[in-house]
Amino acid sequence: MHLGLHSSVGLVAGLAQHVRTHCLGRLARHLANLTGLACGRLKHLLGQRQCSSCPPPYAVVSTVRVRTQTGVIFLSFSKQVREVVMLDEEVHSAHPTGYDTGKWKKRKIYYPSRDDPESVELSIADIQCLDPESYLSSPIMNFYIQYLQRPESAVNRPGGDYHFFSTYFYKKLGEAVSYRADKACFAKLRRWWKGVNIFEKSYIFVPVHGNLHWSLVVICIPAKEDESGPVVLHLDSLGIHNSCSIFDVIDRYLIEEWNCMNQNSCLDLPISEEIWRHLPQNISNKKITVPQQKNEYDCGLFVLYFMEKFIEEAPDRLRKNDLTMFGSEWFRPEDASGLRKRLQDLLLEVFRCSATVEEDTAESTSSGSSLADD
Repeated sequence: MHLGLHSSVGLVAGLAQHVRTHCLGRLARHLANLTGLACGRLKHLLGQRQCSSCPPPYAVVSTVRVRTQTGVIFLSFSKQVREVVMLDEEVHSAHPTGYDTGKWKKRKIYYPSRDDPESVELSIADIQCLDPESYLSSPIMNFYIQYLQRPESAVNRPGGDYHFFSTYFYKKLGEAVSYRADKACFAKLRRWWKGVNIFEKSYIFVPVHGNLHWSLVVICIPAKEDESGPVVLHLDSLGIHNSCSIFDVIDRYLIEEWNCMNQNSCLDLPISEEIWRHLPQNISNKKITVPQQKNEYDCGLFVLYFMEKFIEEAPDRLRKNDLTMFGSEWFRPEDASGLRKRLQDLLLEVFRCSATVEEDTAESTSSGSSLADD
């Protein structure tokens, strides 16, 4: 949504007031009447950092992120264009992919196959999420999460044992372990990992979505000799998500699952008996410093790239001194952003292969019918 900027400094106070009171409707009405804002005044009202590259008095802020209770708004100001771009959960990209995909317009594919219980349904419209400056959708995220687990993936895996949750899991988890939920909610949620002992896994990946942003949780079950309980890592390429709140949800998840599994006396786990007996007191949390994205729309790509790099480089089981593998220099941000093109090419190839198989099947069926008629 693009809103023209033209009015008085008096309305700037209104903007700041409605940002503080988290009223998005009133904020939108004020934005429709605002003029271009001097950099210093806008930073003062919104509490932003000093922009050393903006010479006063007419330079304006390029991008300001405003966090509210109901979402994150990105305000982009341009001296030349004089407009505000407002992005929220209902804004979607409609950019063309640049490929001639008209013949696939109504085609749907299921990856890795229609019969797979973790199958991801994709249409050609999903590829639009990979256009420049577009946010990744859950189908695209889940497609690549599935791809990373397949033999055709180019990722070199060590001997570690992984478990991947889809992008839909974290929200369900939060509801099931909330203080308002009863025991039946968690029992129902356990179907998501039916037949999987998560405490036997080396690493469990949990994508987190909220406030127009993606981040990643990695639950690590260390080596037995490390005498350590689960280590929960949070990786965020913008620092938007509240790590403490996320750790609270994940810790309650591990404790609830620990309670369920303690009903079984025959357990063979890669966790020492002493640590297991007091597991709730032996869960540790760590917010990880990671390379930061240089825009507001590559967060999904960074989450997928975190997974890819982690699988490539992590040891079979984590030890506490292995956390040094992370840091702001772990990889170049442009490498994560470059995953956009790789993903687009990969998806288009999947669609081409699906179309070829379908055409070959139709041709084979047609030839069989002709022979029968003869």
